[in-house]
Amino acid sequence: MTTITKERLLKIQHWRETYGAGSNVMLPAEEAEELASIALAALTAEPVAWECGENIILFNPDTVEAYAKRAEISPKPLYAAPPAPVVPEEAYSDDCPDLYASQPEAWAAGWNACRTALLQGAEPVSHTYKLNELSGNSPVTQDGWISCSERMPDNDESKPIAIFTGKCLGQGMFVATYDDDGFFDYWEGMEIIGVTHWMPLPAPPQQ
Repeated sequence: MTTITKERLLKIQHWRETYGAGSNVMLPAEEAEELASIALAALTAEPVAWECGENIILFNPDTVEAYAKRAEISPKPLYAAPPAPVVPEEAYSDDCPDLYASQPEAWAAGWNACRTALLQGAEPVSHTYKLNELSGNSPVTQDGWISCSERMPDNDESKPIAIFTGKCLGQGMFVATYDDDGFFDYWEGMEIIGVTHWMPLPAPPQQ
């Protein structure tokens, strides 16, 4: 069970900026041990399948190797853990890409809403999800992202959601809507493909 928080990990990640390159900063032994355990677990994770061209193979590594050799392709291992998107910096309207130049404030608000959703971390997004999680059959990951392979959002194009895509589109995070035809950019309406995870947007902070 991991006890180190996401906020603490982010702080440690930015120590070089905080204290300067070459600084000798010490970690408590317990944190160092926990970070080493997390790193070792990631290094020893076994793939659950392999991507071989356009095929997904669930067999053992020997079968995959033989298939890949015959097809002259390099198999790519796939792991059970969901993607871990890097939390980007806070955005401002001046950062708005040309595609959204007509609504820079709205773009920045959507970007920052996605960023907030990533930072909110370990709390599932509603009581319903908590009940599913306790039952042992939950599609909700520990950080609140919901796998599209397990459950899709409500069919409500008026309700914005945060989505994550593994495709090379910006930082991979978007504010979108969903209906039976797919995911669509909240402002421009263009379809976004390759969406792997989604979550409801958090409530705005109370003033």
